[in-house]
Amino acid sequence: MAREAAQWRTSTVTGAVAYQPDTLWPAVIADNGLREALRTLKLSGMLETLDAPLAQARGGELGHLEFLQVLCGDEIARRDQAVFTRRLRRARFDEQVTLEGFDFAANPKLPAAQIRDLAALRWLHAGESVILTGPVVISGLIVKS
Repeated sequence: MAREAAQWRTSTVTGAVAYQPDTLWPAVIADNGLREALRTLKLSGMLETLDAPLAQARGGELGHLEFLQVLCGDEIARRDQAVFTRRLRRARFDEQVTLEGFDFAANPKLPAAQIRDLAALRWLHAGESVILTGPVVISGLIVKS
C-alpha cells in the first residue's frame, strides 16, 4: 500500500495529479491542469499538438529531451506562421502569389527547373553566391539601362 501511494504525484507547478509507474512517463495525466498551464503560458502551439508527442513518449519512442524538443519546435513553428500571416495581412497585397502557382508554360524561355532549384536554397546552405543578370523589369516593362 505504501508503494501504491507513492506512485501518485501532484505537480507543484500545475497542480495536476499524475500516476507514475515504473516507466519514465505517467500512465494517467490530468490533462486539464497541463492544458491550463499551457494556456496560461500562451503556448498554444504546444497545446494543439500535445497528444501526438505524448503518445510517442508513452510508447517509448521519445525520450524526455526529444519530447521537449518536439513540443518547443511545434510552438516555434506556430509562432513563425503567425508572424508570417500577420506580415502578409499588413502588407495588403492584392493577391498572394507563390512559385508553385506560377505558370511557366506562359513563357517557355524561363528555365523552370533552374528557378525551382534556386528557390530550394541549396546554394545558400552550401555557402555559394548567386548572381542574377538580365534586363531590369518594372511592372512588366523592360527598362534599358
